[in-house]
Amino acid sequence: MNKLKFAQDRTYLTEWQIAVLLALALSAAIFVWQIPYGLNLWDEGFLWYGAQAVLRGEVPIRDFIAYDPFRYYWSSWFMTALGSDGVIPVRYAAMVLQSVSVALGATLMLGRASLSGWRWVMVLSYIVIATLWMLRWYKGFDIFASVLLVFTTFHVLTHPSSARFFMAGVVVGGVAVLGRNHGLYGVVGFVIATVMTSFLERKIISMNRVLLFAIGVVLGFSPQLFMLWLIPGYWAAFLDSVLSIIEMGATNLPLPIPMPWDAFGGGGALRQLKDLTVGLLFLGIGLFVAVPYVLRRFKIDLEERTRLVLIACASFSLPYAHYAYSRADLEHLSLGLYPFLIGISLLALNVRGKGRFAVGVIIILLLMIPSKFAILPWNIREFVAVNISGERLWISPEVQAEIQLIEKINREFSSRENDIAFVPLWPGAYSVLRKISPIWEIYGVLPRNDRFEEKEIALLRKNAPKAILVWNLSLDGREELQYRHTHRATYEYILKHYRDNRSFLEELPYEFFTSQ
Repeated sequence: MNKLKFAQDRTYLTEWQIAVLLALALSAAIFVWQIPYGLNLWDEGFLWYGAQAVLRGEVPIRDFIAYDPFRYYWSSWFMTALGSDGVIPVRYAAMVLQSVSVALGATLMLGRASLSGWRWVMVLSYIVIATLWMLRWYKGFDIFASVLLVFTTFHVLTHPSSARFFMAGVVVGGVAVLGRNHGLYGVVGFVIATVMTSFLERKIISMNRVLLFAIGVVLGFSPQLFMLWLIPGYWAAFLDSVLSIIEMGATNLPLPIPMPWDAFGGGGALRQLKDLTVGLLFLGIGLFVAVPYVLRRFKIDLEERTRLVLIACASFSLPYAHYAYSRADLEHLSLGLYPFLIGISLLALNVRGKGRFAVGVIIILLLMIPSKFAILPWNIREFVAVNISGERLWISPEVQAEIQLIEKINREFSSRENDIAFVPLWPGAYSVLRKISPIWEIYGVLPRNDRFEEKEIALLRKNAPKAILVWNLSLDGREELQYRHTHRATYEYILKHYRDNRSFLEELPYEFFTSQ
């Protein structure tokens, strides 16, 4: 193996170690360069509000609608360390996990192999592509979970000892504290991987190790269990959140899954190319689970390590395809893509003969083209510099107008920390103003039942906000998803007890109500 020596009589670094360090450094550099640009008051605001709320002593899920708690406590720690409750520390919190994810993926691809010129090209391409797909800061936690699960499962498959099964369980339980869906995906993916390995590699797993895995899951999930036990009101709120998901039958608003053959229904050549590659990726993440079997069926010779990485990637591509399919847009594709991305990049790395260049270029283009549409828009020349929460950001003129409206409402109507409401999906507005939402549901797009709305109306009565901004947005072009339909009782309460003051908004596309 080739080694590079940095200084006289110092430790050698192998090429794969250099590549992993490069993955960390290059991905971090790209993230840092992009950190001051853009602001999303919807999804990013959802994370930002939660981190600020934790600093105030609030508890996710109990005191405001939230994902599982890890991401909020992790982000609030960065706020504390950097001395700011703005959005920049939240982005750094995500950046650390995103860079680690890129490096873990590079480790899976390379192992301890030496790098030829072509392998360097593929590794650098992977680093750039993996980083570009992660530039939705607020979703970096979910991507980290998927990569960590693949990495952990691979290490179990290489040496399926009792200790590694136990530690794999700890990891699966731990990612469930980040998101219970990731815990479920972790269990499903790990089961698929062990069954597939038993079938393809003739490695039989004992029941004792399965039991150790289960014990590890409980231990990894223990922070959540302690919260359920020790924090007053948390168990009831957690149970309500689970029952709500079961009742609604979904965690997302579904969209049709794009397929490659849908690309040619109209539009220009660039649009068709983008739709074609996106359709291929949606198709690929669902079918990749069959790749290890296909390789064995056609007797394609690969090293054992490569086969085991592919099994780990394939095993998690299936459950994470569910994540992508739950709302089949580019953002959710990026969340379910990484097991497939690592696996397909590894396949390209191991193509031999004259065709490897063509295969590599095709795979690079397949992954690169859609990422252009998934990341921060490239028209940052139009962005304007603003100060938000003491931080210098460059944002689009559209978001600047939203910030100006939010600040105008605050100046005219607010005198306390929870006397303005923004519904249904501007949690970032509270964060900009350092306000507390007067209601529990800071992000509400799914229809709610009467019992839920009674609780929200009770909070409106209790906190008596002076101003309420309502955005009756037709999500996905569906009028039935406007707030007045999904939260009918709450909307009727607002109409009855507040005065219509939309003239204050100067014809902006919102409804605005003030106390009578």
